[in-house]
Amino acid sequence: MRRLLTAAEAKALDKYTIEQIGVPSVVLMERASLAVAEVCEELIGEAGGRASENNLRKRILCVCAMGNNGADGVAVSRILHLKGFLTEILLVGDERKATEEMKIQLSIARNLGIGICKADEEKEYIKEGAYGIIVDAMFGVGLTREVTGVYALLIRQINESGARVVAVDIPSGISADDGKIMGCAVRAEVTVTFGNEKLGMILYPGTEYGGRRVVAHIGLAEEPYFSGKTALYGNADDAPAVTYDREDVHRLPARPAYSNKGTFGRVLVIAGSENMGGAALFSGMAAYRMGAGLVEIATVAENRSFLMERLPECVLTIYSPEEEPGSWLPDAVKRAKAVVVGPGMGTGENTKQILTYLLKESDIPLIIDADGLNVLAGDKELADYLTEGVILTPHLGEMSRLTGKTVAQIRGDLIGTAKAFSKQTGAVCVMKDARTIVSSPDGRVYVNTSGNCGMATGGSGDLLAGMLGALRAEGMDTFESACLGVYLHGLYGDMARDRYGDRTMIATDFGELIGSTF
Repeated sequence: MRRLLTAAEAKALDKYTIEQIGVPSVVLMERASLAVAEVCEELIGEAGGRASENNLRKRILCVCAMGNNGADGVAVSRILHLKGFLTEILLVGDERKATEEMKIQLSIARNLGIGICKADEEKEYIKEGAYGIIVDAMFGVGLTREVTGVYALLIRQINESGARVVAVDIPSGISADDGKIMGCAVRAEVTVTFGNEKLGMILYPGTEYGGRRVVAHIGLAEEPYFSGKTALYGNADDAPAVTYDREDVHRLPARPAYSNKGTFGRVLVIAGSENMGGAALFSGMAAYRMGAGLVEIATVAENRSFLMERLPECVLTIYSPEEEPGSWLPDAVKRAKAVVVGPGMGTGENTKQILTYLLKESDIPLIIDADGLNVLAGDKELADYLTEGVILTPHLGEMSRLTGKTVAQIRGDLIGTAKAFSKQTGAVCVMKDARTIVSSPDGRVYVNTSGNCGMATGGSGDLLAGMLGALRAEGMDTFESACLGVYLHGLYGDMARDRYGDRTMIATDFGELIGSTF
């Protein structure tokens, strides 16, 4: 698990390390600068060795503003200069307003005779082809307004320079909180960030500007801060967002040797309608492949032969949309450990009756997807029956219908929208997008970093719903199962992309890969 910090969280962590732990700011700065310098050396090595007067492509330019991000850049220039590389510093901003750390670093650089130029007017400072590497050290995580003037000019020149760009902490012009472009932004090949990744380098569009991310551990005292033992960090509403990687697969429940199919839970999938049998198939198949002991699919008669042929392992319950759900649904719910409802069902009265029963008359773990969400959006009173045992899986269009916000408004505040919705409804929300957000009623947030554009294809969401149903049926916590299910869903999508390509892959491709990494 990796923490993803906002600007305020990153600053508070720095402050805690310096003021409470007693690590001097210049010590943290030196370690940060060494990490950036190492990445620069790697890139120079790829280009063929040290710079020389006769090989201008290997010259290194550090573009530095007057804050501590700029001080990092000056220190990088000094470190590489002392190793024999040709380095130059381009300063931007009023030096009289420089931080104390910046003043120290500039004094050292001047004593060493490093070339320093000041960008104090709008002209060409960075010519195309003049530098092999440019270190972007203008703005750190504290940027809150649009970039204009000479700063915007330098960003454009950096992007057009043809150099390999290394960003310090976060590319200049990217909001650390939400990934927004603040007017314009540096496009980096590598971003060296400190302690933890920042949300803005994970969320779109900011993630497209950062290139390869390198997390440098520079001595920030994270554990005491994040454990809640200080006044700087307390309740879950302030908790940093997190993301998973392959190490988190171990969060899956252990599979005891002495077991039977009942040990691993029975999932009831209520899905599909006439001409929409694939939704039932995908959800049922994914539930089985995710580890469910038994999957019962409740669907209409038109899907019987199709499902028996494609998924003979399933137990079928056939119902008619014209009959009252009370004739079959209560018994089916009693047999199950978790229910998936909504994929491909349509939004007719029968779907509403099924959803109403599940919310009002049952306390079984519930995953509401697709048409179940659309019915919920059309009957706000049903939302009063949502509980922390319910997982909702809206894409942004469905989230718009559920919240009354426009898609643009939601995109402008993905995390805030998801958190507010979970707090309001009491349910766990899986808001599906290029970066899916999982939020819980107590304020916890997960941001997914697996997956790819090839997963934007019919059936993908049905697979996720089935996977979540299996994890809940096996007894996993609601929020934990949502986070892990989303991560694994993206992981299998990445495997399918590697095998088939993101243009040609379909849901069947990564549905068949579910479980293959175990």
